[in-house]
Amino acid sequence: MPDSGTIEYTGSVTVNGGTEKVLLLEPIEYSKPGMYSYLVSFKFGDFLVMDNGSIKVIQDSGDSSSQTLEIMSVEFSPSIPRVSNLANVIVKVKTSTAKTVKVELMIDGEKVASQEGQVNGERNFILPWRPQASGEHEWVVYLYERVANNKYLQRNSESGKILVASADSQFAIRLYASPRELNGGGEVIFSVKVWNYGNDRVSLKGFVSDGDGAIVKNIDWTVIPANAQNYTVTTFTLTVYGVGEHKYKLFLDNYDGQPNGKGEEHWSEVTVEVRPMNGTGLKQISSECDDVYFDFKDHAYRATLSCRVYLHNSNSRDEIRIRDIAVLNSYSLGDLENMPAGSLNTGEWSINPSSFTIPAQTTKIVHFNLPLEISPWIPISVADATEVVLKDGEFITVEIPYTLGYSYDENTWTHFSGEIYDTIQVKMDTKTVATDYVLSGVMAVIDPNTAISFSVGSFKFSGIKITMKLGFDPWAFVWNGFLKPYILEHT
Repeated sequence: MPDSGTIEYTGSVTVNGGTEKVLLLEPIEYSKPGMYSYLVSFKFGDFLVMDNGSIKVIQDSGDSSSQTLEIMSVEFSPSIPRVSNLANVIVKVKTSTAKTVKVELMIDGEKVASQEGQVNGERNFILPWRPQASGEHEWVVYLYERVANNKYLQRNSESGKILVASADSQFAIRLYASPRELNGGGEVIFSVKVWNYGNDRVSLKGFVSDGDGAIVKNIDWTVIPANAQNYTVTTFTLTVYGVGEHKYKLFLDNYDGQPNGKGEEHWSEVTVEVRPMNGTGLKQISSECDDVYFDFKDHAYRATLSCRVYLHNSNSRDEIRIRDIAVLNSYSLGDLENMPAGSLNTGEWSINPSSFTIPAQTTKIVHFNLPLEISPWIPISVADATEVVLKDGEFITVEIPYTLGYSYDENTWTHFSGEIYDTIQVKMDTKTVATDYVLSGVMAVIDPNTAISFSVGSFKFSGIKITMKLGFDPWAFVWNGFLKPYILEHT
């Protein structure tokens, strides 16, 4: 969140069936009014749930006795109506003292509804509207106060745009981005929403592309429940950088997920603006990591942790020089580090580029790669299996602190510290998961009682006789050390 960074809550939470639990985090202070976006993630075991939204921050006058009259929010229900279908526009009004007000709704410059009433505190005014044309429409809500001689004075207004679907549309879509404005660049949360106007489920497929037409997110077949409104298909994040406007387009259809005129096709577009960042010095505007993908090769489960850092030169005139980038040894790989001792090995960090220059008001990407190796003795399988150490589909949180040096003149160098922080998913090659699962089952069936053991001796403790033995299972040693790796290697 702006001005506060990441706020974490770690601890034990008990939620009984059919109940809700509210977690109170530390207070957040904002330096200026405006709309602020937030991203919330909740991790429990192998489950990760994410949500996002925005809040409105208003200016505190500092005078508790001052009188206020304002529009708190404007909401359309449904948020994407269809032609000729009734939509309700819900306007929340707030006042510090009792007042008589009038709320007026304008669509494309024409008054379509108004309502008068008393307000003392907060009140919702519901204005009906039946759209007559599809497409995007501009709306304005005016708030008036009744004064002497029954005259009305305008006190507040809110405006925006509303999308209307055609009367024969089976569904409507919308691509949202938050925030829509960035200084220097940063992470943007994108949400894909769908409205299903039918009484039957609908399956949709498509993609999100950038301004150059490159696909940044594939959307596989997704079933939308009947009559679903504002249904979230997916939420994802992208790092947007480079001063200027960045356009992103969402496409969905109910035929094949391709814009070829077949089936019912819909597009939605959103623009994110990156403005020059004021100030001087080096800034980390974002960081991210890819999911780790394990495959069995060269006698071990292997993967590469790939992360990126976005560094921005906020100076308006001079380029900046970067060198000596290094990852600190205190980096954490989350639950991957819970492997049995000696089973997880890491290679050397590869950082590219390691020295470079960044022009004024420009962002550069630095790639961090770490080879991972896990012993073939470690059992893996699908997430619902038992006695599994490495699970396909499990979420882990990585924390990677790094340092570098930067200079504007190559004479005076400044130390810079940053951190990569992300929650990613552990994925595995399908054949590796299936083969390992089958082999583990075969091992459990055919493993004879081949353990070789000998007695160390017996002793009594509190009157109980205890016998100690040392054992060695040669079949398990041959299986895990030679046969299983050979089969996985050649599957």
